[in-house]
Amino acid sequence: MDRALSLEWTFGLSRVANSVISLSDGSRNALFYAAAQTGIFYDYSVRLQRLLQGHCNAISCAVLTQDKKWLVTADAGIDSLVIVWDSTTGNPVRVIASPQGGVLTVDVSPDATLVALLSEVILPEIARQELVIWDWQNPQNMPAFTANIASPHKQTCVRFNDSNLDELVTNGASTVYFWSCQEAMSCHAPLGSRDNGRNANYTYTVSSFLPHTAQAITATLDGYLILWDVAFGDKEDINVKRKVNERTATKVIRLCEGAINCLATYDMYIIAAGNDGAVRIYDLLFRLEAWFEDLDAGPVTSISLSRPSSSLKAPQGKLPNLVVGTESSTIIYLSANTFQAVQPEDRRGLVLVQGMADEVRSVSLHPTQPLLLIACSGGLYLWDYILKTLRSVRLLNSSKLQPHCISFDHIGRSLVVGSTTGVLKMLDSTSLADAGALLKSGDTKIMLLEFSLDSQWLAAADASFSVALWRRAEVTDDTHESSPGLAYDWTYIGHYNAHSRPVRGLQFGYRDGNVALFSVSEDRTLVEYSLLASTVATGVSISGVFNLEEAAVPTACLWHPATTEDFEDRMITANSELKLRQWNVDNKLCRRTSLGPMFGGALVRLASLAAADARTDLLAYAAKSGVAGILKLPLDGNPNKSVGVVAHPEALCALAATTSSSQIFTAGGCDQTVSLWCVQKNLVDAFEVTGGSQMEPYLALLSLDNENETYEKLVDYFYYLQLRNEDTDRTSSSRPGTIPLSDVARLMRAVGYFPSDQDIVNLVSEVKYSTFSHSGKITERVDLLAFIKLLVNHRPISGIKVDQIRRALDFIRLVPSDGLISWRELRNVLETRGEVFSTLELSASLHALGWDSSARTVAVREFETRLS
Repeated sequence: MDRALSLEWTFGLSRVANSVISLSDGSRNALFYAAAQTGIFYDYSVRLQRLLQGHCNAISCAVLTQDKKWLVTADAGIDSLVIVWDSTTGNPVRVIASPQGGVLTVDVSPDATLVALLSEVILPEIARQELVIWDWQNPQNMPAFTANIASPHKQTCVRFNDSNLDELVTNGASTVYFWSCQEAMSCHAPLGSRDNGRNANYTYTVSSFLPHTAQAITATLDGYLILWDVAFGDKEDINVKRKVNERTATKVIRLCEGAINCLATYDMYIIAAGNDGAVRIYDLLFRLEAWFEDLDAGPVTSISLSRPSSSLKAPQGKLPNLVVGTESSTIIYLSANTFQAVQPEDRRGLVLVQGMADEVRSVSLHPTQPLLLIACSGGLYLWDYILKTLRSVRLLNSSKLQPHCISFDHIGRSLVVGSTTGVLKMLDSTSLADAGALLKSGDTKIMLLEFSLDSQWLAAADASFSVALWRRAEVTDDTHESSPGLAYDWTYIGHYNAHSRPVRGLQFGYRDGNVALFSVSEDRTLVEYSLLASTVATGVSISGVFNLEEAAVPTACLWHPATTEDFEDRMITANSELKLRQWNVDNKLCRRTSLGPMFGGALVRLASLAAADARTDLLAYAAKSGVAGILKLPLDGNPNKSVGVVAHPEALCALAATTSSSQIFTAGGCDQTVSLWCVQKNLVDAFEVTGGSQMEPYLALLSLDNENETYEKLVDYFYYLQLRNEDTDRTSSSRPGTIPLSDVARLMRAVGYFPSDQDIVNLVSEVKYSTFSHSGKITERVDLLAFIKLLVNHRPISGIKVDQIRRALDFIRLVPSDGLISWRELRNVLETRGEVFSTLELSASLHALGWDSSARTVAVREFETRLS
């Protein structure tokens, strides 16, 4: 199905244990891995991804049936799901109700009929972990078996017994349980488990049954393998269904130095891998048959058996081919033949997927080439986002230079890396080679980087709330790779501490033909920097500091892209109350306030889907809760002009947009992935049309409870104001005409919105100059439909809440330890600070709230309740 914003490709993979699974079955070369909340079917022979979308939270586990026909994925968190997929088509075939809190790990029975789920204990209201078993092909929406796990220690692994479908094993860090599910669930902890007082020094990691035996094994954090066997005299035919036999630890073997993370069995072989980065294959007597110790890809987190098609080499003998996932987000194909190689580099296997090894910090797009640069805490990854190939990797010493943000200049020659220690490093834009000396202005983390449109200026905002400035100077350098004989040096101008809270936006633009720089901060101010007056001798100069908000907090900003109707330069700011404001950069007046997207929380990033000097009518945005979307210009509060999707399960760390208006990139940070989204502009337009024309979208927003009642009340009040101004025939039943600007605030208060004095200034300014660019005239009156737009766009999304009142009392320090507020102190604050009350206004307000102004104190709880 076509969507206005659809996922096209995912770069990288998430670090989820045992979630890299080979789908190769002799007819295709494919594998599965998790990328945040998306499952990936990747055919590595043709570089094609099929994206499995359906989870809201990050995928926590996955398992494939032995016949490779069905894949089961699950997640943990609110609204978690368990989904069964057809591994050939990628279509979902069953959605299973997840245990409360979601799923920590999953396994499927050898006959592919039963799915075992271990619940995740992450919510405070969940007291016990559960083991739930579903017959997923049974249409009844009830599990076959459910059992609470008695141990206070969380179980982290579950495995079916291939020889007895009614038996499972689970283990946590300190306990091992064997379960039977014949008629009812029952379990026992084997002798030798920590619950029975033995093996108290072992920390268990993963368990598995041995094929064709009654034995099971459990690996430990320090490289041991514990063999469990039935008690003496209790052995019997393993094919006969029976109650769980008592097991005991009969053997302890040291296999390696580090933790064993993965165990798998194949025919008569045991495959083990772990933190030492090696994969070893043993027979059932634990004799080493083959080993792969030269992978050089970090600790192994997943192993999966592979049956390749004819395009890959067939194995020698009976040893299996493997697909291996590592902690460095690398997926490697290991043919059994690899073990026979002589040279170490030939024993490293074939890299199928290379992801980002660490948390993603930032992304940036090359201005002239289809290149995506991803910055992680340990290095830089340069991708060709059209060919989907990794062009270059630059690993950095994180103890000396750990990237936090990056930016290409606007001519595509160089890029800058901002570090967590305040150092800036200039690199070549394609080779990632050093391209100049280190730049530094402070010792705190670089939060934002921005080049001027001509790439002659560079600005950086750091964690100490200061803005630093450099200017480019040409120097001779015959060693520069892309253009011998010409290079650039950067002259440090200085830094300025104009803000008292974190800087949320840096934007270059033009004013009167000159380059201008602006910064927006959580301290509710916009600062304009005078670049003409900023020199090495005088340092950074500012032109002024301007207040943007009274109560809301700015969260993002963007220079308004050029449109066909532009008549002035504007800055767009987003705030914590889900509003978008447009500011004239010359006189700093608010030109328009509009309602922003209401899905996902406050907008924290904005980007234009066009080159800095090109025209566009689309913006990309990232919201606080991991939502990304598209906004259509002009910004007028129409909710049908925005489209949003849950791009990542947690907050986005970066957003970038191509200049072709067709693609945006989102980075999820700790999920180690970057997603490429395709924008269908015609569907964005269609979504706007289907949402209603003219006033329909705004009327729908008037009141979610009773739209008709609110509208009728508004029409009545509008008539009253007309009569009050004798603006219409008292006996006329015609449609309402207009009211003067001076009555707009009165009507706002009458319908329940009480704007501050500054809000009224913004309202009046917005209406007065709304048509000035077209007609050259000032608007002095407002009709009913224009007023409804103003009301919907300016009023708060929700009413005053108790926590807001409590924060305000804390801010003005009026909450004593005894919980009583002094009327004298409160009166003093209200009559002397902010937009002050007159004595008459305050008395009238207290009377309306039903308070006795003669009382000396009022309880904090009563104060909060009455106001909310």
